[in-house]
Amino acid sequence: MKVEAVRIISAPTRFHEYWFKVIIKNSTLNFKIIFAILLQMEIQLALNQKNDKCQSILFPDIWQKQKALLESLLFASAEPVSVSSIAKAAEMKDYEVREIMAALILEYQERISGILIIEIADGYQMVTNQEYSGYIRKLKNINISNRLSQAALETLTIVAYKQPLTKLEIDHIRGVNTDGALKSLLEKKLIKIMGKKETLGRPFLYSTTNKFLEYFGLKNLAALPSIKDFNDNGLF
Repeated sequence: MKVEAVRIISAPTRFHEYWFKVIIKNSTLNFKIIFAILLQMEIQLALNQKNDKCQSILFPDIWQKQKALLESLLFASAEPVSVSSIAKAAEMKDYEVREIMAALILEYQERISGILIIEIADGYQMVTNQEYSGYIRKLKNINISNRLSQAALETLTIVAYKQPLTKLEIDHIRGVNTDGALKSLLEKKLIKIMGKKETLGRPFLYSTTNKFLEYFGLKNLAALPSIKDFNDNGLF
């Protein structure tokens, strides 16, 4: 029996076309049936493993359309979009969204694009490449007057690492009054009042916002540098 396997170099374009084609010469019908069963089992195994590479090879049309769909959803949103929100809008599973987003992030990075997709604030967002931020500021006539003051930055750092906490607790850590810094951070929506502390006078509790994560390019609060780094320098 002579069996010759030929791998398809170009990706298939329809659901029923397989990853590779086998031409069997002078073989029995039974062997063909067995081979077809084994091939189908191999494809099913690849699908069960939920491997994005397998999906892109076996069903390239579907894969490309799904990528295009997620790109359009990100482009239409000015804020980071969570996995669950994307999955609901695209009628996909969460794991499918994560796999496709991982592929898109890498794809944008490799093409050296002026647009990037990043994972931020527990979601995904399409942003401009920071390498070209200076040119964008010129185009939009933006100055950098909205940078945080030293007092605001110190206050924000305390809130980020100690949240939730009250103004009195912030003042105690900084050693000065933080009225102005807190007002500035609230106006910039980098912090928020998340409730009241169950103690005498029920003072407000402050915590950071998703805008804070976006401002510093953080995926979530767990991405903050270790507080031990600050303790070693006597900052806390």
